[in-house]
Amino acid sequence: MNSGIISLLIGRKGFKILKIMKYVKKIPKSIEQISKSTKIPIATTYRLIEELEENNYLKSNGKQRDKKYSRGEKYKIIITPDGVKVK
Repeated sequence: MNSGIISLLIGRKGFKILKIMKYVKKIPKSIEQISKSTKIPIATTYRLIEELEENNYLKSNGKQRDKKYSRGEKYKIIITPDGVKVK
């Protein structure tokens, strides 16, 4: 795990996104839905999602329009700031 993703996950905003994604199984969420659910500004949400996707914590459906995100391969191994595993 690189230091950039560790720094991102320590931040509350990155953690909020991961926490919301805990409940995403069958219906992926758009960046707009994630932004609204977490109350994180859309521009910040784009940046955080991009980094989380690059590091396989989230994955997208690959569509350019109406892109949706769900849990990535590494999602289950994340430790929260409280030391609790997110599964």
